[in-house]
Amino acid sequence: MSTRVGVENQFQVEVDEGVVLQGRLFEPTSGELRVGFPTLVLSHPHSKFGGSSNNMKGLAKTIAEQGIRCVTFDFRGVRYSSGTPTWLGWFAFARSRQRIARHRGANSVLHRGAEVVDCVRICEYCEETFGAPTVLLGSSGGAPIAGSGSTLTRACVGSISIGYTFGFFPSLLW
Repeated sequence: MSTRVGVENQFQVEVDEGVVLQGRLFEPTSGELRVGFPTLVLSHPHSKFGGSSNNMKGLAKTIAEQGIRCVTFDFRGVRYSSGTPTWLGWFAFARSRQRIARHRGANSVLHRGAEVVDCVRICEYCEETFGAPTVLLGSSGGAPIAGSGSTLTRACVGSISIGYTFGFFPSLLW
C-alpha cells in the first residue's frame, strides 16, 4: 500500500525554561491513516555533530506514505528551536534520574535532562494532540537519547534505535 503524504504541518511545543521546540507532522492524505498505530516520533542525530530534523525528513515521508503518522522535531538550539544544545544532556539526565523519579509517567515537563526532556515532552504533546501512544525512533546519537526518553513517560510505548552509538567513549557524551 502506497499513498501520498499530505501537507507537512509545522508546530511548536514549549518544554521548560522558555525552550520552544519546532516540529513537523507527516501524515498521509486524509482517510488513509492506519488505525491503531502509534505516532512515530523521530529523534535526529546529535546536534553537536550537525544533526537536525532534516536528517529524518526522508524517513518520515516514507513511513507516512505507508499510513503511519510521523513527527520530526529539532532538539533545543537546533534550527528554529530555542535553547542551547548540550554535550552531556543524556548523561546528566541519567545521573539526576532519582531526583525526577516522581515525574515518571506523569504528563508534566521534567526539570532536568536537556535533550531527553525534549523527547519526553514531544511524546506527551503527540499523545495529547492525537490521542494515541508514541514510539520513539532514534538515529545515531539520537538513539540513546530516545531510548532514555522512552522509559520516562507513559506516552511512549517503545523505542527503535538505528545506528545506536554505544561503548565507553560514547557513554562519556551521551
